[in-house]
Amino acid sequence: MSLFDFEMQSEEITAIPPAEEEDEIHNLSDTWVFWYLIPNRSGQVNDWNEYLHPLHSFSTAEDFIRLLNSIEHPKKLLRGCRYYVFRSNSKPLWEHPAAVGGHFVSVEIAKDPERDSDIERKWIELVQSISEDEYPGGQTILGIEYNSRPTSWKISIWTSAECDCVDQIKTRVETDFDLNYEVTISEISPD
Repeated sequence: MSLFDFEMQSEEITAIPPAEEEDEIHNLSDTWVFWYLIPNRSGQVNDWNEYLHPLHSFSTAEDFIRLLNSIEHPKKLLRGCRYYVFRSNSKPLWEHPAAVGGHFVSVEIAKDPERDSDIERKWIELVQSISEDEYPGGQTILGIEYNSRPTSWKISIWTSAECDCVDQIKTRVETDFDLNYEVTISEISPD
């Protein structure tokens, strides 16, 4: 038997253990779950649940930073792979009850090796702002997606149907990203 022969025992969400000595803990307004998606390379995806995996939950800014330091850097994600950071009461699935009728606020940015680190930093700052409820929409924001496409990065904010400030979120994304890229709004539909 090879060292690489193993089966995942569970997809249970586990919390990151606290650091030994923390001077100050920065609690977030909610518990968040970090998800990753590695798609089926055949192009035939019938059930995203099969490819979507929770990695860890976190409820402090320090836990989020420790998590980021233990994963593949977002800018190094393979084409088609995605990272999600979602509130613990929702999942990054179109058909999830919390998402149905909500919206995506998205920005798509051409891949450029000279700007990849900047885009990654912008995504991390976006996650921090949203997880600290510093963004318009507050609790109606379900989560944030980082998607590696063949020639671009796509960053999306998912909102619930209760969100009545999608235009304000769009304006804030345009300001925060300070880019000459179009920010779009689209409806989440399980169809």
